[in-house]
Amino acid sequence: GTAFQNHETKNIPIQVEALFEHSDLQRTGKVQTSSPLLNKIIHAAEYSQLGTWASLPTGCTQRERRGWLGDAQLASEGQMHTLFTAPAYTKFLDDIALTQIDEWDMHNGSIPEVCPNYGHGSIPPDPPFGAAYAVILWNTYRYYSDVEALRTHYDGVKAFAESLITRARGSNSNPGILNKSLSTHGDWVSVANTSTSATTCSGKAALDHYANSTCCLFMECPDAVLNGFYYVMQFRILANAANVLGKLDDKVRFSQLAQSAAENLRRTEYSPVECPDA
Repeated sequence: GTAFQNHETKNIPIQVEALFEHSDLQRTGKVQTSSPLLNKIIHAAEYSQLGTWASLPTGCTQRERRGWLGDAQLASEGQMHTLFTAPAYTKFLDDIALTQIDEWDMHNGSIPEVCPNYGHGSIPPDPPFGAAYAVILWNTYRYYSDVEALRTHYDGVKAFAESLITRARGSNSNPGILNKSLSTHGDWVSVANTSTSATTCSGKAALDHYANSTCCLFMECPDAVLNGFYYVMQFRILANAANVLGKLDDKVRFSQLAQSAAENLRRTEYSPVECPDA
């Protein structure tokens, strides 16, 4: 299908009807304020939520329309607040798992940035994109108490975490460091930078990105910080999931890896001059 914001016809005596198609998701949450402008923004956001669902949570409706994992994990918790997404995310977790199995021989537990894999995006993924497997699974458990999903996908999430440890040059008890060289996207289209420079596709430059042939990386937040944050998060999710499932040895191991990864991140990226209150 094709999505669009505007459609123009000239000198053609026909009537055009646009249909809003999306996965059948029941709305369960609603926000309304005293501000008409803010209500319009909320309404647009609600339609954007639904518009990206076409059997899976797509990254955008007007271009690639594919299951980009970075977009999916960032949006998952907000969508669970406003839509009943339990069956939809359970199905998407299965998509990720099947993609992981398809790629196992070459990538040993890693997953691509887009699931199902159409050959678009990197594998191994940018760490915040690959984190979607753990993040969406844990959110599904938190919001829907889905222990069966946790049990089904635990080994897959664990296998991806093990692949990250290998990339970080770690070991069974040492997480290593996911440095910035492992990033492919960085802080994708950060709104913090309004520079017109084509070297930082943020703000104004992001709007111009597709009008030129220069491929830009969006790096408002340092890549190593993003990688380290999601590295720690995945270990914590695995420790919590292991606790729920009674895997006590894994709980201890991943708790220790999370602590070590957090200490490594603070040691290598924290600056008392730039961040005195951190």
